[in-house]
Amino acid sequence: EEVEEEVTENYSDFIKFMEEEIRSRTDIEDSTRRTHLSRIKKLKDFAGESLRFEDIDYKFVEGFEDYLKKVKKNTQNTVWSSHKDLKTYIKRAIKKGYMDKDSNPYTEFTIRKEEINREALESSELLLMENYKPISVAE
Repeated sequence: EEVEEEVTENYSDFIKFMEEEIRSRTDIEDSTRRTHLSRIKKLKDFAGESLRFEDIDYKFVEGFEDYLKKVKKNTQNTVWSSHKDLKTYIKRAIKKGYMDKDSNPYTEFTIRKEEINREALESSELLLMENYKPISVAE
């Protein structure tokens, strides 16, 4: 079993903390790491290059949700996923003493994941796709 490396630096900025946490985690796949790093870009686009721990409150996560929906035009489930990841690093910050447990905005803020109904293709539809040949317009 791999033991996670302890971050020894003292952070005053949540974004720097989150970046270092993502890079030093040994319990996530590279694809997850890339996804989490892309969340930082959205966070920076919304909040700026730095974000103080004490500025992360209910109003902040509410504003972040509005930004993701209205500016970034993210779907409900993408917004949910962004919040899920932000919540993960807020919990890690609390665990490491950078934030007070009582200041976690996600104790009050909730977001729902949308149920998606994906229908399987019929065998006739699969056959059409397998046999598809594009028609050349200009010859």
